Amino acid sequence: MNFNKKKYLNDGYLIQKKIISESDIKNFFREVKQIIKINKKKNFENFFKQSKERDLIYKKLQNLNSIRSIVYKICNKFEKYKVYQKLGFKVPLITSGLILSLPKENENLNPLHQDIYNFFSYNFIKIWLPMTPVNYRNGSMLVYKSSNRLGFIKPKYKYRNSTYPEIDNKFTKGYEKITFDLNPGDCVIFDPLILHKSVKNSSKFTRFNIGIDIQDFYVKGDPKIINKMIRIKKERSERRQLQKNK
Repeated sequence: MNFNKKKYLNDGYLIQKKIISESDIKNFFREVKQIIKINKKKNFENFFKQSKERDLIYKKLQNLNSIRSIVYKICNKFEKYKVYQKLGFKVPLITSGLILSLPKENENLNPLHQDIYNFFSYNFIKIWLPMTPVNYRNGSMLVYKSSNRLGFIKPKYKYRNSTYPEIDNKFTKGYEKITFDLNPGDCVIFDPLILHKSVKNSSKFTRFNIGIDIQDFYVKGDPKIINKMIRIKKERSERRQLQKNK
């Protein structure tokens, strides 16, 4: 693992190849297939789209043992190669989750945004780890190189029934657009402040990736910005609940 701090701070992201092994990926999909088999479905796409218990299943997938193992191994590498030390972390607080992108499904696409609503520290970092091949066709992540230097930008809801706040495209002017093309086990380490958005999955298969959030518990953020983020997160939750109740 080669963590180039200067490049990370300058570009807002770094790509790390083969941060986990093939056996880690096989163990992950072995657990996913077990869930499909238990529910007597032929493939994950049909299983997930047709299931009446979709939200419950999604929550169960977050707790796979293989995900815990992968997160543990990556964080150990961060310790071994002194990534925390290079970034000035004193007390790393780590959370993770599984993210799914189903074929031709638009409702879960995220517009232009920053990933800072779950952070309370000045010192933070995110890891985006594909478990399946990632490219523009199957729904990669699109970032604007070096846009993290803009700092916090307050998002707005474009429509009355929007469930995700977005940032105006005017802020992307002058920043290079990057779409990632990665193999399973590669990852993107990125600054949560970088402007980015989802790319639609136009393939026939589900894209799986693991998201890992790391922040320094020791270093607190600006209270004014944190309060803004809390309000944004609260309103987003309320809007999503209203949509569910319709």
